[in-house]
Amino acid sequence: MADQKQKCVFGRLFQHFQQRISRATRHIIGGINYHHACAANALLKMLEEPPKNAFLFLISHQPAALLPTLRSRCRELRLSALSHDMMQQALTQAKIHLSEEQSSLFTRLSAGSAGQAIRLAQLDGDALYSALISTLQTLPSLNQSAALKLAESFAGQANSERFDLLIDLIDYILGQAAKTSLIPLDPDSDPTTLDQKLFTTLHKGPIGARKWALLQQDISQRMRHGRAVNLDPVTLILDMFFKIEKCAAAL
Repeated sequence: MADQKQKCVFGRLFQHFQQRISRATRHIIGGINYHHACAANALLKMLEEPPKNAFLFLISHQPAALLPTLRSRCRELRLSALSHDMMQQALTQAKIHLSEEQSSLFTRLSAGSAGQAIRLAQLDGDALYSALISTLQTLPSLNQSAALKLAESFAGQANSERFDLLIDLIDYILGQAAKTSLIPLDPDSDPTTLDQKLFTTLHKGPIGARKWALLQQDISQRMRHGRAVNLDPVTLILDMFFKIEKCAAAL
């Protein structure tokens, strides 16, 4: 019943939106990765029957996570990542002042996206990233008490934006685990940061790279689907941690 009501609400909103853009030549739709499934379906319907004389610009930080039917109806335009200096300028213009360490971290975690970096700053993304890295630091044996504590901090509707950010950060961590596993380890290197130490621990060569990449896709899809249908975030996060532990133990 709740999903049906949401579908009706999103349907009316997009009907109103479609009437507005029918009178405009260009319109930007941002953050489509975070739209409810009903909104994504309504948007798909609009793309199948687009308004005349209108250009729709859909902004996505993770195009691979979008519905294939949405992607197939769009022309992709990749924008280059901002450099560290340009990111500093963008954050300053947004009246967000960070330490040099925070700025460097957000530039890396956001893949050079100013919007994502601002979101990280507003939601204390550095603290959440540090908590995730610390929780995974003991792999292949998971620190279960730390995992439970972190998962329980996401209980309640007030943490929905933090939950979306957590999905993005786990995507990044597993993606980095896959990428670094393809690069031979330097025996003389000495990882200095916690995340570098973690990625060194998770380095399992080409076979590991494939396993981490497949796990990234699986967890991302499960978490986003669970978010869309309002499953308990605590349960979703614990399930995520156990899947990561199982993969690490098998490699």
